[in-house]
Amino acid sequence: MLKYILILLIQTLLILTVKAQDNKTELFKERDGIKKELVELQKQLSIMEGSRKKSFGDIRIIQDKMATQQRLVDNIGREINMIDRDMTTTQREINGLNAKLDTLKKAYAKSIVYAYKNRNNYNFLAFIFSSNSFNDALKRIQYLKSYRNYRARQAEDIKKYKEYLQGKTQDLDNKKKEKTNVIQNQNVELNEMAGSKNKLDITIKEINSKERNISTEIALRKRKQAKITAMIIAIGKREELARRKAVEAETKRLKAIADAEAKAEAAARAKAIRDAKANNTKPPVEVVKVKPIAPKPKPINEPLYAPAEVALSASFEQNRGKLPFPLQGSYISTRFGLQKLPGGIEFNNESTTFETSSAGTIAVAVFNGTVSSIQEDDGTKTVFITHGKYKSVYANLSSTTVSVGQAVTTGQALGKCATSEEGTGRGVLEFMMFRDNKIENPERWIRH
Repeated sequence: MLKYILILLIQTLLILTVKAQDNKTELFKERDGIKKELVELQKQLSIMEGSRKKSFGDIRIIQDKMATQQRLVDNIGREINMIDRDMTTTQREINGLNAKLDTLKKAYAKSIVYAYKNRNNYNFLAFIFSSNSFNDALKRIQYLKSYRNYRARQAEDIKKYKEYLQGKTQDLDNKKKEKTNVIQNQNVELNEMAGSKNKLDITIKEINSKERNISTEIALRKRKQAKITAMIIAIGKREELARRKAVEAETKRLKAIADAEAKAEAAARAKAIRDAKANNTKPPVEVVKVKPIAPKPKPINEPLYAPAEVALSASFEQNRGKLPFPLQGSYISTRFGLQKLPGGIEFNNESTTFETSSAGTIAVAVFNGTVSSIQEDDGTKTVFITHGKYKSVYANLSSTTVSVGQAVTTGQALGKCATSEEGTGRGVLEFMMFRDNKIENPERWIRH
């Protein structure tokens, strides 16, 4: 019976161990992903630290690193909790095994003492020869063998429980050592977070010590983005006007053709009547052609698009999340959307900022399209590319290699990026996207 209990106990523990191992595997898989993110962020920080000056994009990188480090600390914390649960479970197993072992030892001791006290009564030969019959003697022999086997099994069970108990005790010791190592790793990450916090404070202090502080930098960025948005609306209106003019011109052309056909038909009919009178014959029977009444055009609430533009839009939409970075070898220093900076500063960023280690890096088109405009502002240039319903904008270029009206393909060079206005020395590209003149989040389209 005890043997089956031990087997059942081991099987249950094996199931729990496999389940715990699966959870640990997922935990380590998540940790590997976090560590990869930290490596990439550290590369960005290395570029940042080599710059002459700092910008609030640097704040975002440090904040991202701190948030990623916190995720790693939380991940390690979950591992510590898992180890604690394992240790508690193992300790309970050890306590249960000790109790079982004590019970086995007591039962075995009782059987030994009982056998010793009654050794005369259980003298093998006397016990056999005192049988009343041969069958009775066989039963007594079988009983003595069973009793000896029972005591042997008791001793074997005690040995197995001892061995299993030693294994679980060793497991507990290993878990204690593992917990110590994991806590040390967690402390290392906490120290790293403290270092990142110190860097953040230094960066903020440096930015605020400049003539243009964070608020001024934000105001400048918003002014540029507002200019780009206004330009996009103007380009959209211009393109829409061109489309409508093209539609009107085509309508006039078709009407002129129809009028010419009607005039020729009327002239032919008049000639046929004159010829009939001259020849004193009946005029030809006129076949009245019933022209279908064209439905009145519905009012257009959305922009008109040519079939080629609609096809390009559909192709563009199929590449959501697959478009390349618009700046070669860059990283995202400022994300799209609400930005929260230390000191309670918040602003809505309508672009995504890409940075490289130095100015002069090549900016490329993210998709096939047509250059609809190139604008210059404060010594830098902005390229606008139309992709059907969509438009992509590449701001802060020091030079361009394309011209207005030129067709471009995915990955084609547009020009070189300039540095930031803060004089960091890094290459900076402000990238924006629009659909029907409405702002889109570029990061939903870019392949990360």
